[in-house]
Amino acid sequence: MFFFIWGIKVTEKKLGYVAEYCTTCREVRTVKIIRVGRTVHLYYIPLGYGKLLGYDGVCRKCELRFGVQVTDYLGFESDKNADLAKIAEKTNPKLLAGNEAAMAASKRTSDIRDPFLRYERNLLQRSLSGGLDRWSGLAYLLTFAVPIGLLYAASALDLWERAGDWIGWSAFVLFVAGLIGAGWLARTVPARHFRRDLEAQLIDEVRKLSPTRRELEDCLAGLRKFDYAIARLVSLEKLLGNEAVKAPTSFLAPRPAQAAPPVPPPPRSLEEDATFIRMPEVTPAQSQTLLITHGGKEYHFSPGVADIVIGRARENAIVLNSKFVSRAHVQIAWSLGSAPRLKNLSPAGTAILLEGASRPVECKGEVPLKGRGQIGLAKDFSAAEAEGDVLYFQVVA
Repeated sequence: MFFFIWGIKVTEKKLGYVAEYCTTCREVRTVKIIRVGRTVHLYYIPLGYGKLLGYDGVCRKCELRFGVQVTDYLGFESDKNADLAKIAEKTNPKLLAGNEAAMAASKRTSDIRDPFLRYERNLLQRSLSGGLDRWSGLAYLLTFAVPIGLLYAASALDLWERAGDWIGWSAFVLFVAGLIGAGWLARTVPARHFRRDLEAQLIDEVRKLSPTRRELEDCLAGLRKFDYAIARLVSLEKLLGNEAVKAPTSFLAPRPAQAAPPVPPPPRSLEEDATFIRMPEVTPAQSQTLLITHGGKEYHFSPGVADIVIGRARENAIVLNSKFVSRAHVQIAWSLGSAPRLKNLSPAGTAILLEGASRPVECKGEVPLKGRGQIGLAKDFSAAEAEGDVLYFQVVA
């Protein structure tokens, strides 16, 4: 007997190395940039790099893994042992001392890009949920109902003797065509979700920043380059507004020239400034770290990192080799400006015991993690404790 082994696998692809600020080391370090995706595997061999989940950076010094905005970098360095100053000049020159204008320009670029990244996250969650909307659900219903209705009508009208083969093949063709159409509608659920629920809000947020056409074009080009789905869905003309689309032009009244964005001055050389790398300011939310301990190992995470999945599967951020733990047991999401949130993914359940609490509580919905405490990977915390399936967490500055 022959078996097919297939499923969903998280993939990682190294893009290269950049200079970036590490919130644990509190210094600029060489950071490895990784593309995280989700794809189908056949016999545990991934078929491509799949749908984009996000980009992570790993500090080469402390091995902290944190989320990065990959469009911030001019390029990537392939040599991990290259001099940090040269890596900064090639990949992230705004960190060079004396580049105040470049830092200001980067801040403006970041302000315009942030709404797109936030709505991209919402779009990704809708895509990964795998749910159907009313159109795709109706299409699947009709895929089965129409062929069955045709066969029933043929039986009721006693048409099998005269056109049995034609009716059977017609029902089969209708079923296959319906399955293909319903599958296409299911794949486009995130796009319809964006048009219906997100597009107007995103356009409103972006317009409040009063971006120029050049700024929006550069922002969307950078997002498309690194596979962000939202850059393919949003319309540049809608972002600019109806006035920008329909404004009449004439050779008698030429369109006024658009002011070009300020060009940052070239970075100062290393000989001109001994302190060649300037430390960026760190907000209180960015300076926090989530520390998770299990089995004598410590795992450090920062806000903005791709969702942290804990379970038995090898592709998880934290892997527990326990037969009582699900392949994907719990998920921790941590966006900038908020507390990390714990979500149970397993039918076995999850319990959480906060420091100072008299008893553990079952994790239902999303539970914010504050201070310190313990996470038991079972509904019964004592049972998880007996099996060693308890993680210790602490949110520290």
